[in-house]
Amino acid sequence: MIASLIQSLQKQHTLRGQTSSFQLGQIIYGRIGKLFPNQTAEVQVGDQKVIAKLEVPLSAGGKYWFQIQPGEGRLHLKVLPFEESGNNHQTPVNSLLKQLGLPETKENREMIQYLIKEKLPITKEASQAIAQRLMEYKHEPGKLEAVKEMLLRNLPLTKDVFLGMLASLKKEPLHQLMDQLSTKLRASPQLSKDGQQLLLLLEEMTKTGQEKVTEKVTSALLKEWLNNRDTVSSQNALSLLQKLSFVRQGEERELLFEAAKTIARNSSALSLPINENNRMEQALNQNQTGLTGLLVKAAIMKELEKGILLSKQILSAFSADGKRPYTLPDNPTIFLEKMSTELTKQEMTMLQNSVNNAHDEVLKFDFGKNVADHLRMLVSKIGFDYESSHLPLLKEGNGNQLQKFDVLKALLLRVINEESSGNVKGDAEQLLHKITGIQLLSQETLPLTNFVLQVPLSFWEKKTDLTVQWSGRKKENGEIDPAYCRVLFYLELEYLNEVIVDMHIQNRIMNMTIVNDTEKVKFIAEPFIKTLKDNLRNLGFTLTSISFQPTFAKGADTKKKENPYTSNSYSGVDIRV
Repeated sequence: MIASLIQSLQKQHTLRGQTSSFQLGQIIYGRIGKLFPNQTAEVQVGDQKVIAKLEVPLSAGGKYWFQIQPGEGRLHLKVLPFEESGNNHQTPVNSLLKQLGLPETKENREMIQYLIKEKLPITKEASQAIAQRLMEYKHEPGKLEAVKEMLLRNLPLTKDVFLGMLASLKKEPLHQLMDQLSTKLRASPQLSKDGQQLLLLLEEMTKTGQEKVTEKVTSALLKEWLNNRDTVSSQNALSLLQKLSFVRQGEERELLFEAAKTIARNSSALSLPINENNRMEQALNQNQTGLTGLLVKAAIMKELEKGILLSKQILSAFSADGKRPYTLPDNPTIFLEKMSTELTKQEMTMLQNSVNNAHDEVLKFDFGKNVADHLRMLVSKIGFDYESSHLPLLKEGNGNQLQKFDVLKALLLRVINEESSGNVKGDAEQLLHKITGIQLLSQETLPLTNFVLQVPLSFWEKKTDLTVQWSGRKKENGEIDPAYCRVLFYLELEYLNEVIVDMHIQNRIMNMTIVNDTEKVKFIAEPFIKTLKDNLRNLGFTLTSISFQPTFAKGADTKKKENPYTSNSYSGVDIRV
């Protein structure tokens, strides 16, 4: 649903922002309206009426194909020698292909038919560039829709822009593409420094709350176990890891010795320097269990401190005997009560401290400022403002310097350049095109500005994308004007499923529509409406109405349902439903 929703918004926004500008050499289809002296006439072109100078006299009401000609003053139109055929007044495609200098292939005929059907501008240069793109990616679904969006937005018809727009129209969620690339990176036999940074960044942005808490708890316990300064504390941490089924049962020396064998067999399990790896293998071959254990502990502690490897990767070397690790609930009290009968007092204290500290660091969605800060961080880390924030480098011709920054887009570019082939490169390119496509959807069509963002969002056990569109005007200083705008955002939740919130703001007076198919959603939201109004009032906004509607598919009249979401404006929000 989200893909069709965004496309609907894009279409309406583009149509509203479009101006009656024509390009030299462009071929258009029009109907002659009123005739004026000096071979001047009113010409209906799509939804627009223009006054044009005609090269030859024509009859009022007649429909013709014209080509834009050079000239000053009014629009100059040359009638093309295309004959009408059939009741639908379709131009002979082969004649148009000849005019454009394109070979008469099946693909080119389909392209021209599509451009005519969608009333898109046709020029020789543009049609040849489009034909090249479509030939390169003739098996890609949605390729013509991508071309349409590029033409409507006056975007350059380059390969990178085409792939970006194509990716933006596909249904793959951003978080899913990130997860796919993370999986490929973890399976890679040898990760470069950039690959390691990319994996860490992807994991940071896509972990669920449950994964973050589990990661922090296990990491804290691992550090406590591998710290030799306090033997009692170290043994308590190991005991906890075993009782939580993260580490298999066994003596510490045996566990470390077996882990060293795993690390030696699988170089990706731990990224050891060559000299340390050689020392470990030598100690293994000489059956020096004590020395091997010390080397493993030191190596893992170094990796944990540097943050290069995740604790779950390290734990794979100590995996429990087929036992599933404990699942940490979102309420730490429940988990601690469950474990109290299985642990000693010292272990219970250690676990309680680890769990509470981990929960304190997880994002709380009932604090608006925290959520806003988190979204800003994601926008910056992904690199949506990557080029604009480093505009001086681009103006100075130092575009290559942009790749040195450690944001997702820069890291993707570096990893793609490093990888000559393989699944990692392919998945990295898909994610890069998706990010570029989202960037392309944001544009200015004065006096309006349109911003589109899509970021991964994780709840306790749920991964999803938050899609936001802000449309409105800017102030004289270039900042967006929150007093006059429209905000629409989409989110898929675990229990409410698809939720769309549509906000109209005029002079800081807000009307809100919530679109959702959950039964009694209005009743569920009722207790929070007063708090929402009060919090918005504190921010200087007045919420005058809030209505609830089903999605397009559930409504009786699709057109009526579609209208509220063909917005021109968009922005971030603080909401609690």
